[in-house]
This record gives sequence, structure tokens and C-alpha cells, in this order.
Amino acid sequence: MADYLHGAETQRITTNTASSNGVDTAITAIIGTAPVFEVDEDYRTINEIVDINDTTAAAGYFGSTLPDYTIPSALEDFFKQGSGRIFVINVFDPSKHKASYSGTKTFVKGQITLNEKGVANLTVTKAETPAVLDTDYTFDGTVITVKSGGTLSDSDEVTINYDYADLTKLTPAEVIGGIDENGKKYGAELLYDVQSIYGVTPRIIIAPGFSNLSQVATALDIIAEKLGAVCYIDADEESSLDDIIKSRNQEGAPFNTSSERLKLLHQYVKVYNKTTNSYEYRPTSPFAAGLRANLDNSPVGGVHVSSSNHAYKGVEGVKTPVSFRLNDKSCDANKLNSYGITTIINAGGEYREWGNRNASFPQSSGIMTFESCVRAIQFFEDSIEKLTLDTIDAPLTTASKDRLLEKIRNFFNVQQSKGATLGFDVWIDPAKNPSSKLADGWLTVSYSCCPPPPMERVTYENDVTIKYLDTTGDNE
Repeated sequence: MADYLHGAETQRITTNTASSNGVDTAITAIIGTAPVFEVDEDYRTINEIVDINDTTAAAGYFGSTLPDYTIPSALEDFFKQGSGRIFVINVFDPSKHKASYSGTKTFVKGQITLNEKGVANLTVTKAETPAVLDTDYTFDGTVITVKSGGTLSDSDEVTINYDYADLTKLTPAEVIGGIDENGKKYGAELLYDVQSIYGVTPRIIIAPGFSNLSQVATALDIIAEKLGAVCYIDADEESSLDDIIKSRNQEGAPFNTSSERLKLLHQYVKVYNKTTNSYEYRPTSPFAAGLRANLDNSPVGGVHVSSSNHAYKGVEGVKTPVSFRLNDKSCDANKLNSYGITTIINAGGEYREWGNRNASFPQSSGIMTFESCVRAIQFFEDSIEKLTLDTIDAPLTTASKDRLLEKIRNFFNVQQSKGATLGFDVWIDPAKNPSSKLADGWLTVSYSCCPPPPMERVTYENDVTIKYLDTTGDNE
């Protein structure tokens, strides 16, 4: 008998194995500047989208953490918080953003050191006779060295000319981006192409060194709204606490916004720079983005978990001291939070993000002023749309509607088990689906959900009473 079996077997049924995990919320994007003159030409990118997953790849594409270049340090700080995936757009072009030097210098012990970075098109002339690179001298990008057997000597005075990188030539408009005369996108405009190239959408956007400019912050807000993302906006580094609070209602200031897509970050943090062998202050946004992405991916976290009261890794101090006391409404940290500004507190030597609200607070109140809730709801909406893809264009029958409802319920069941929603319901309302509308191929599915807001405030009522004195007496 061909079907005979003396034993046990398992028959796998695969009628309902569609993923219920939803879209990836930890995808991050950064727009900034990198010293690409340091890297091999094969890896040098300008106004291109680069997919980076670790610090090794970051250094290969974007160079070292030179001062004032925002991308290398931001990637370093992002990956300190944990693993992640970040799309990087460098807007610095050494061939365009440059200045020139022309003058005389004298070799000292056979060397001339140039202070500028990204030197290009170097010429060395002695008594109107051009010296030849690698014959009369060598150049390593910083030091011009006399070459033995050439026409130069160790103490010659020479005329030198060269171009060098000049970040001041970069404009905010180039960061914001657009479409050039050749029809090619550049700057932050390239964020719209991530989905078509890589099949994912950035959900966290940062532009350290530029987001503190109002025109850049406004442009990123528009992009974040279209992509269903959030954007972290840094304050100006030199602003006082009072200036930052006042800027919430100051025309033309980046913090003068009520967008639920923007998170306002007050602090600059102290970090050791291995390239310069010194300490420096850096914007918070790369730390905040890395923390947020790491929480999204964490098995004990999730998109619904607030990043507030979680520690940043790699921070050794802050530029502006912020007073903090958990029960003090007048402390600096609470005052900043009351204006919808996130700061950093020192909790026993651990520097923690402190603040749950987005920029819509305090103008608005309620669940949509919490960044974690806005992101969770966006996650629900995008995930449901994604799992609907295979249903689009199927015959509109009772069976197909039931399958769609089952998919959505399965998704929400998973999210509820993770704590991402406190409850849910999914239904088809006959009143919203008349036959005339169904005849046009249009189905309306309704659902409700509620991500948990963070426990931002706890009030204790302490009933001080003498009734417990009864237990101290000698009565039996």
C-alpha cells in the first residue's frame, strides 16, 4: 500500500502565513557634509543615496570625523546607540565648494605644511620654473616635501597655488535640494527616491549642522509629512535656554513650529574625537536617531515605546547645564519639556533623553502630541496598506473582503501582543459601502486602535495619618 505509514508525520498547512510584522520603522536618513576628498574615487559620492549599515562602510564612503563635516561624526554617534540602517546623502562637492590660495612659502627642513583640507590643483614654482610632483617634491594632502635629486632644496622659497575645501560656500538651498538643470535631484529632495531604489522608506530624518536653519527645518518638515516620517531638529549651538524657549514663538526660528512631524532637540553633547585627539560638542540629533532606531528594533522596545528616559551611549557631558529634579516644575528640564522641547538630563552620570512631546505641544494636547504615538499610528497605517497590496485588483467578493479583514486582524493581534496597541477593532460599515460605490471597485474598511501614551506624569497622594500609631502602643 503506497500510502501506508507505521509512525508519525506532520503535514504543514500554509493557508495563513502572511507576515504580520508591518513596515520597518527604524530606517533613518541623514543629509549633510563629508570630506569625500579623503576617500577613494570609486567610493566618492555627491548628491547620491548611499545605504550604510555599519561604521566600516561609513568610513569607506565618507571619510574621517574632521571638524565641521557633519556626516562622519553623525554616523559614528548613530551607530554607538546600536545597529541600524541609514541612508546618507552628502551635499558637499569639493570641486564646487572651494576657495583658492596663491602666495609664497619657504621650506623648513625640506617641508611646507598646508593648514587647509581637501587641497587640489597644487602647483609649486621656484623662480618662475614649475616644480614637478613626484620628481621635485611629494605631497600627501597636507605636507609638501622636497624630493632628493630634484630641483628644490630644503630651504627654498617657492610660489604655491592650490584650491582647498571651503564649507562656507555650501548654501542652505543646496541642502534642501531640488532638481537641477539636467533633471537630476539633489539634496534632501533625493529622500523621495529611497523607496524606488531600495524598497523602503526613511522614517527618521536628521540634518545635523543644518536643521537649526529655519528654511532647512521647514523643508524637512514637508518631506517628513509626505514620507510619513519624523524629523529631529537641533537648536542653535550658542543659544541660551531662554533664547531657545523664546524661539518657540519667534518668527523665522526653526523651533517656531507646531508640526507633529518634528521633534525639537535642545542640547549639544561632549564627545571625544579620535581624529583630532580632542573633545568637541556635537548636535543631539544623531544620538536621538540612533536611540530611536535601536528601540524600534529592540525585542523589549518597539515603535510604541518612548525614547525619553533612555540613555545615550558615548556622551561624556553636555554643553549647557540643565537643572533637573523629578518633582520640580520650575527646573530647566521641565520648563523645556513644557514648551515641547526635548533635552538631556544627567541621571547619576548617565545622560538620558528627556522629553516625549513633538513640536505640536503645547499648542495642542492629547495622544498625537507624543512622538511615540504619532510614529505608532503611522506604523499601523503604513503596515495595513502594505499588507493590502496583494489584495488590490482581486475580485471584490465576500471571500476577498473576509480575507482582507482577517489579515488586518492578524496584524493587530500581533501588535496588541507586543503592547503596541491597547485594543483594536476592524469592520466594514455597510453605510460607507453602498452598492453604487462597490460597483466602482471601491471598498472602505474601518478600523480603530490606540497606542499607549507614555506614563509622563505620576502623582502620588500621601495620606499622612496618626492611625498607625495605634500599632505602637501596649494594647493587645
